[in-house]
Amino acid sequence: MPAEWPRDADVFVAAPFRRAGGDLPAQPPGWPFNLRWVQLVSVGIDFYPDWLFDGPVVTAAKRTSATALAEFSLAAIFAAAKRFPEILGQPGG
Repeated sequence: MPAEWPRDADVFVAAPFRRAGGDLPAQPPGWPFNLRWVQLVSVGIDFYPDWLFDGPVVTAAKRTSATALAEFSLAAIFAAAKRFPEILGQPGG
């Protein structure tokens, strides 16, 4: 949360507030200010405080990593099928 909230802001782009095991911040006085929309930069909502969802519309970044995950999955399948870990571990491989 910014120390001084811009009074004319109507959109808030939020990154996760904490890492696993950390504490979430308390609700700031005046929440949700004059906001109309909160955009999360992550897919999940686990690392955001509950009060963030009390107020304006909240949208998440769903499907933003779908292509990268699909490519990684295919690469892992091909690497296993072609035995890349075994080949790369051999001298001259």
